[in-house]
Parts: sequence; structure tokens; C-alpha cells
Amino acid sequence: MREACTILILGVVAWLASRRWTDRLGAFLLTFGVWDLTYYVVLRLISGWPDALTNRDILFLIPVPWIGPVWAPVIVATIFVAVGSYLYWTAQRQRPYTVSDGLVLLSAAGGVVISFLVNWRDVLVSRPQDFRQWLYWLALTGGTSWFVYVERRRRLH
Repeated sequence: MREACTILILGVVAWLASRRWTDRLGAFLLTFGVWDLTYYVVLRLISGWPDALTNRDILFLIPVPWIGPVWAPVIVATIFVAVGSYLYWTAQRQRPYTVSDGLVLLSAAGGVVISFLVNWRDVLVSRPQDFRQWLYWLALTGGTSWFVYVERRRRLH
């Protein structure tokens, strides 16, 4: 419930931040990214953990545990801060997104999430398996590249 409420609060803050969907999406990604990065920094300052970016972490619990090395959500959060800032500060710009673009971006996001979920049962048996880096990097670079492509597409034509 705590995690769901956190996402809800971030969503409400984003909703109140502006009137257009791009502002709101940007505000959500920005606040989520800052929240996640701050979480790891404060956790390190308070407890000394993580002592390395390669440490395994349980990232999220909805609907099942998301498992991965600390560096993976840190990279996602950093991209969220960059993309969220860009969307928020350029919200008045015309966006040339199509339904296909949305499906590509949602598929990429889904791939990143799946890379965290593949080994969720390992938490139950305390048997960590390898993180599916190939899926993570394919989805992350594919989605980020597609976002940049779509944002530049209008300027190129």
C-alpha cells in the first residue's frame, strides 16, 4: 500500500503541476526520478547501503517483487529526470506522436519492467539469479532512442 500511495501522490502532484498531458507526464517522470534517486542517496547516507551499484535490490513490490542491481533503477531514474524535465519545459511544443509511437514506447517500458520481474520468485527462495541485462538494455535503449527519434522527427521534416 505504501508504494501504491507513493505513486498516487506523485501522480497527483504531476496532475496539479499543469494542464496539458505533456506537462503532467513530464512532471510525473521528473518527480518519480528525483524521488528514486533521492531514496538511494538517503539510504546510503543513513545505513551505508548500497555499498556498490552492483548490489541486488528489491525495487518494487507491485504486483510481485521487482529484482535487479541498484544501477538499473538508477539509470532509469536518471532518464526519467532528463525526459521529464524536457517534456515539462517544452510542453507547448507540438508532439508528433502516433498510436504506433505510443505502442513502441509502452513496449519498451514493458521490457524494462519484465527484466525486473523475470526472477521474482528468487526472493522467495533466497536464490538470486542473473539479471536479464540483455532485455533491460534492449528495452531501455530502444525506448530512449525511439523517444529521441519522435521528438526530432518533426524538426527533420
